[in-house]
Amino acid sequence: MTEPTDFYPYRYNSGDYEVTLIGAPSYIQNLDIAAEKEKMELPLATSVNYIASGAFSKCSNLSSVTIPSTVIGISENTFSGVNSEKLVLNFQSETPLKLQRSSDDTEYSFGVDDSKLEIHVPAGCEANYIEEWRYALAGYADLDAVKQAVINDLTGEDGTAPTDEEIDKEISRRLLPAENRIRVMMGLDPKEEKKESDTSGEELSGNEIPNVEEEAEETQETEETDDSISFEIPAEDETVSDPEQDNSEDDGPEDIEDTSEDEEPEAETDVEGSVENEEEIQE
Repeated sequence: MTEPTDFYPYRYNSGDYEVTLIGAPSYIQNLDIAAEKEKMELPLATSVNYIASGAFSKCSNLSSVTIPSTVIGISENTFSGVNSEKLVLNFQSETPLKLQRSSDDTEYSFGVDDSKLEIHVPAGCEANYIEEWRYALAGYADLDAVKQAVINDLTGEDGTAPTDEEIDKEISRRLLPAENRIRVMMGLDPKEEKKESDTSGEELSGNEIPNVEEEAEETQETEETDDSISFEIPAEDETVSDPEQDNSEDDGPEDIEDTSEDEEPEAETDVEGSVENEEEIQE
């Protein structure tokens, strides 16, 4: 029995009016789901909302799929069976699709090796996709799930709960590999894990130590400057007072010398007067 030419099997949930694509023609190489809507013969006023696990398992030569914004969820291993050297997935929704896992204990996989995947999302939406998808690729439903798992693992046998810092650090460590998987698929550089040794190295790096020494030297110079200023102030007072003392000492001798010069003529006058008196008596 030959396969129908354009056969796209799907499931339809009449209660929610949701369509799940469960298969595609084996010859498909480049698929635009929205463009193939008429060939899918979907119920009126409906679009593809989910893509089931193994939906492209027969499409061994599939090389690209454009997934419209109507699709809100994609199951794990959707592209299992694709053997192309590269598979390009173009997601048109600005809201990240939900990555549906078969169980809570499994890490999400698209069904092909990460190295063969090239993922494109609307410009500026990369961070949102990474933030949303990293939980599923790490094996968790969401942030609450990974946080609870971390708390359970880090709680001591005596019931001692981990600190918030320990919890946040462990969450980042567990999610980083999944985040880097997505980043590589998007053609972005992976992030490196921050190590404690790197942090301590930064604190004790050559750029930090000289600054501390320079601050110490500046403080010491400031103290020496303050001491020199406090020491010179009384010296200035002494300097101001010394000239006054020197002037008073210099003025003293000058007054004495002037007095002695005035008194000597008076003494000579007295002597001459006494001589004249003696001569008059003798006569």
